[in-house]
Amino acid sequence: MKKRITLIMLKGKNIEFKKAKWDDSTNIASTKEHGKKHNYYVDSKHFLYRKSKIYVLIDVNARTSKSEEKILGKSAEPQLKEELDAQLRNQLDYLGESSYWDSLNIRKRDIVEMFITMGCGIGLYSIFRVILAMYGYYLP
Repeated sequence: MKKRITLIMLKGKNIEFKKAKWDDSTNIASTKEHGKKHNYYVDSKHFLYRKSKIYVLIDVNARTSKSEEKILGKSAEPQLKEELDAQLRNQLDYLGESSYWDSLNIRKRDIVEMFITMGCGIGLYSIFRVILAMYGYYLP
């Protein structure tokens, strides 16, 4: 089930708020910015609640959520990663793409689309040959 959450993006001394959809089965929050999709790993233990809204602190370079104990302790500065984690970014992007293709394959197909697909698979020549064979004409 997908939930709407708000991501608090932490990058250096900059903070940005973004709306996202969080999938509880994969623990991935997805945002869209200028037509490009970004995925972040979000642990449900890191949720912050305020008036029935869910907030999560995100380290942009690590692309993962941070716990509030590390942020709200004695120091106001969280320990953020210096560089972007390329391996994690590739894994999250792959999961986003695979869910997209799975959603296309699950949809129902109508009868006309199925017959067109079957016709393209065996070739139009074979269909005409079968139809002409029913009327007594033979094509090699």
